[in-house]
Amino acid sequence: MIETQVCVIGAGPGGCTTAIALAQKGIPCVLVDKSVFPRHKACGEVITSNCIRELAELDRDILTDLENALFKYNIKGNLFVAPNNYQFGVAYKSPANERLGLPHCYTATRHDFDNFLLNAVKTRYPSVKVIEGCHLADFEVTDDFAILRDKKGEYTIKSKLVIFANGAGNKLTKKANGAKVRKSHEAIGLRAYFKNVLPHPQEKMAEFYFFEKKYMPFGLYITPLQNGVVNVNTWVRKDFVDKKSLNIRTLMMDFLKTNPNIKERFENAEMIGKTQGSSLELGSRWWKMSGNRFLQVGDAAGLIDATNANGIGHAMISGRIAADFAQKSIEANDFSAKVLQSYDKEMQKRMKNALKLSRMIAPFSRMPYYSNFSAWLMNYWIKRSANSQLIIKLMYSKNTTKDLINPSFYYKLFFTKSAKKTNPHD
Repeated sequence: MIETQVCVIGAGPGGCTTAIALAQKGIPCVLVDKSVFPRHKACGEVITSNCIRELAELDRDILTDLENALFKYNIKGNLFVAPNNYQFGVAYKSPANERLGLPHCYTATRHDFDNFLLNAVKTRYPSVKVIEGCHLADFEVTDDFAILRDKKGEYTIKSKLVIFANGAGNKLTKKANGAKVRKSHEAIGLRAYFKNVLPHPQEKMAEFYFFEKKYMPFGLYITPLQNGVVNVNTWVRKDFVDKKSLNIRTLMMDFLKTNPNIKERFENAEMIGKTQGSSLELGSRWWKMSGNRFLQVGDAAGLIDATNANGIGHAMISGRIAADFAQKSIEANDFSAKVLQSYDKEMQKRMKNALKLSRMIAPFSRMPYYSNFSAWLMNYWIKRSANSQLIIKLMYSKNTTKDLINPSFYYKLFFTKSAKKTNPHD
């Protein structure tokens, strides 16, 4: 039997951030994960600019350790390749990170990055009790505690507050928030590692290849990692999978064998291990993030960007905010759903801009002929190789939605001549 003020479930980036933020406030907690670290997790494995800013604000020494870590890989930008095989590149250069003197982007396996964060918790924050290999399967709320029990019957945890950071697919998470399954707002992600892949001529670039028209607007990511390994991953909305009767693994492997841009590079490639999948809750709608004696962060709160499947940074942001609300509830000794629902409002306010594009395009993405329209748009857009500085501005803007509804944006995008067109077939 373990009794604590706060129990954080899930020791990924969201859970570790939450635990560190609680420890910094003088609040001891229990951090539980069903796995024993290091462990693998399906992901695109890009440590984005907002992840780096969050680490810098959370604990600058941890970021310094990351900068010196051998497992991370310095990445310079992203190539986008349309169905018609035209492409353009965008450099990763966050204005906020530039201003703060911070790195812009890294890649690292979740096996290494998550283990790095958890070790930082263990060594720097002794008030956090870490329990690995504990699969919590039961969640019950009483007048005084939330009670958690593991599958094996070895642990019973009584906690004033539970913070779920264990992802969307977990049955315990779904039991707590009672969210109804809506496949149009959920996705399946798949990841595989390969070695002996010929590098892209433009070094240190991630690559995104849109699928052919009937599978648009989804595509395949190739993320370079340390030691010549590449991460190949994709994600597709669940309603789209059902509608097209898709086998995502077959789609991904066939694309590697047939796409003219990459098939020769993967001709002698060897898969490392097996493919690994995950269930994702997309930020294309607001999910319930709190209730009686619980809060949810990261993927468990539905904070994954539906335009690029980015979720690590959002998990870390929500973890620090959850720690703030945990402190308020402890000080007031009130963990009721009525009090904690202000967390939902704060999270919606904080993530409004980051997820606005996801929410804006969601209704259109389910309309007939959207695949055709998105294929035409990407083909036209990338074929012109429109001014990439405009795309950078859009990526890092705090007013993305306003930019997207401003006619001048589209005039610049479609009618500004570019200095160069790039076609892999030329």
